Amino acid sequence: MIQTLKNNTELHKAIFIVWQISGLISILVLSLVFFTTEDFLLSKIPTCPSQLQGSSCILCGSSRAFFEIKHLHFGKALQLNSSSIFIFFGLLINAGFLITYQLKNFRK
Repeated sequence: MIQTLKNNTELHKAIFIVWQISGLISILVLSLVFFTTEDFLLSKIPTCPSQLQGSSCILCGSSRAFFEIKHLHFGKALQLNSSSIFIFFGLLINAGFLITYQLKNFRK
């Protein structure tokens, strides 16, 4: 079974495509955080349906927390969403790997 997975080039290609798409989404999200104003972006994001029902989801407060991380206010970001720092740096690492990979292939 393990040998079958190692030789399965279609699976490898599919995972590679999913990684590239997630990397592009990471770049898009980070670009929005760094190149737009808070007021503009927060006015365009709808209220989470969970908040309308009086509860919260894992992403509630992430948009505001990302702007706090941008300003290096990590404590405030943790108050807004306890997982925001991990999500933000995960997006940053994913985007960095994709950009590095694309630059290496561009040079070839």
